[in-house]
Amino acid sequence: MRSRAGAAALAFLILMAIQAHAAAASPTSSSPSAFSGSGESDPAALLRLLHSDYETYIRSVRIVRSRESEASREALYSGLVRAGGFDPRLLGDAPISGRGARNDIVLFDSAMDPARAPGWRRLILDHEYFHARHLAHGWLTPLVEFDDRGATHDFYEAAAWGYVLQRALDGTYGDLPSADLREVRALYERHFQAIRAFILKRQPSAWIHYGRFMPDMDGDGARRQAPGERDEVVRSPSPTAPGGTAGSGSGMP
Repeated sequence: MRSRAGAAALAFLILMAIQAHAAAASPTSSSPSAFSGSGESDPAALLRLLHSDYETYIRSVRIVRSRESEASREALYSGLVRAGGFDPRLLGDAPISGRGARNDIVLFDSAMDPARAPGWRRLILDHEYFHARHLAHGWLTPLVEFDDRGATHDFYEAAAWGYVLQRALDGTYGDLPSADLREVRALYERHFQAIRAFILKRQPSAWIHYGRFMPDMDGDGARRQAPGERDEVVRSPSPTAPGGTAGSGSGMP
């Protein structure tokens, strides 16, 4: 089982943040009151309230209307693309990776649905922020490339959904309907269980390393013990994972 970041992992990131059923860090969480009067229609302003450093990892936050991309016709919420990209499913629009990498967040019409609670849009933006910072080596969470594309996808998504689920339960995004929390929890649980089963089957001892980068779940929510890199900026290479070097860099194919 390999753990280096490579071309296959980055190609798979095209699909990483665009769930057909839903989509969805800076150390400091914003309190719900911080969003009062902030202008919910301005995604960049919302993201800045969540993470004042977001421009370190994100070049722009853009709303992509249905006439500009086929993606919104599939009710996708958001995606991470390279500068100027529109469709995260396309290889040519796939995000770049490496220290100093800056990508774009695109929000589709479905993400701007006024029927959704304002906190949902914040959560989606934070989900993409996690991915952007992850690709720029801004977390201790390693960039991985397993020998199974589905497992690679599950690792990236479990890490990101686990991150936003914890912050949602902590009230970072303000009030969220219980249906939204159930949706996020279900997405996290699906990817968490899939990557956990994959690693335990292939190399059980490796879960000691990889399990640190996502929260375990109990009956009421995410366990509060910090998983892996939580609230910690990379200051040195992450530990060597079983089977390879965690957090190694890679460019696009």
